[in-house]
Amino acid sequence: MEQPEDLQESIHKLEGRWFGDARAVFEGVEVKLIYFGINEHVGTDTFEAHAHPFSELFYTSSGEGLLTRGDREEPCRGGHIYIARPGEEHASAWRVVNDEPWRASIFQFDIGLSDDLHIDSDLSLAQQFAPFYSYFFLQRNDSYQLPPVDHVSVEQYAECVLRTMRERPASGPACIIGLWLFLVSVISESLRRSGTAQGTGAILQPTDKERLLFKAKKLLEDPACDDIDIAGISQKAGMSSYHFIREFGHMFGISPQKYRHAVMMGRAGKVLTQTDDSVSAIAERYGYADASSFSKSFRKHFGVSPQQYRSSWSKLG
Repeated sequence: MEQPEDLQESIHKLEGRWFGDARAVFEGVEVKLIYFGINEHVGTDTFEAHAHPFSELFYTSSGEGLLTRGDREEPCRGGHIYIARPGEEHASAWRVVNDEPWRASIFQFDIGLSDDLHIDSDLSLAQQFAPFYSYFFLQRNDSYQLPPVDHVSVEQYAECVLRTMRERPASGPACIIGLWLFLVSVISESLRRSGTAQGTGAILQPTDKERLLFKAKKLLEDPACDDIDIAGISQKAGMSSYHFIREFGHMFGISPQKYRHAVMMGRAGKVLTQTDDSVSAIAERYGYADASSFSKSFRKHFGVSPQQYRSSWSKLG
């Protein structure tokens, strides 16, 4: 589990901001939690349209916000779940209603096939994860509204998590993983109870093509493979470049080149939030001629400038 040296202080100061990687496996599906944060948006403002190389779950605790994708608008109120899958452009806007800020928990995570599809996993976790995976990733639904009783249950659990994190900052990683698993299990149970989604397992028999594409996706994420061009990645996947680009886009909703670029931007964003390195230094590190061209590319990806991105994270404290 990768953690910054000041993890304990960060959790204590930000009451929910946590960096690091956590991994869980459910019947062949690997879920990696990348980031968790609690945002309280006040006033009236927006995040411009952007996309990520990973999935992002928004859970609204209170207040009111608005998420958009293309021409679709999704109002967010207490108990609302919204998923943006990899490569799916989305934007958000908010306004204060009755002096109540839009309070939302954000989980950024990645889903793939585990390296060992025969791993023994906890059956109850696998069963709880299946409806969630089926509803959002197989049926490709974007949102779900938790019933009030389930929303209250999640909020009570979250309050316990935050209190524990304030009192025992070192327990932050375990607390966040617990909250994530609890939220997913509540969503899945609600989906199953309402008859909206069932499922007995997430992926039972992945095809050879699925295995190869997930392998290629991991290669695109690996810094050690940054010097391998897309033709080289497609060769490792056992496909022609044309076939690989087409199949990768069909499966993940984004081209291999755009996915690699998004991964690079994700790394740059991490450096911005975890170091004091200048924008010029980060631009040079990721192969940009100058800070201006890097900032333009960064804004196109995240919807905000590097300075705004860094500032928005610091304001959480």
